[in-house]
Amino acid sequence: MLTQKTAREVGITKRTDPKQSVMGGSIYFQSLLERLPESIPRQDKLWIAIAAYNLGFSYLKEARKKTLNTNGNANSWTEICNTLILMAKEEDDPSMATRINEAVDYVQNVQLYYRTLSVNKRNSSI
Repeated sequence: MLTQKTAREVGITKRTDPKQSVMGGSIYFQSLLERLPESIPRQDKLWIAIAAYNLGFSYLKEARKKTLNTNGNANSWTEICNTLILMAKEEDDPSMATRINEAVDYVQNVQLYYRTLSVNKRNSSI
């Protein structure tokens, strides 16, 4: 569900309405994709945007910056994911550490579902 602030940003008047919530979520997700640099490969960009959707754009922006500062590839979801895991371990606020880990798990679950659907689609066309 969208936060009240995000709902206002995307023009949703009743965030608890399922139709408006889905519409608002899709508008917000598209805006996250558009805010990310074109230099990020398409697949990585999707995973980064999904993490930003769950955790917040500012945290992903910070994770990209920290990844760069350690000579990592800030356009790689895998490297950003590793940075997020380190950020969670270093976080003083346990609830924030939990949120970071939940975002990483969220993306991993979406990736698993994506691979599962891809295999099922491929098997059904055989």
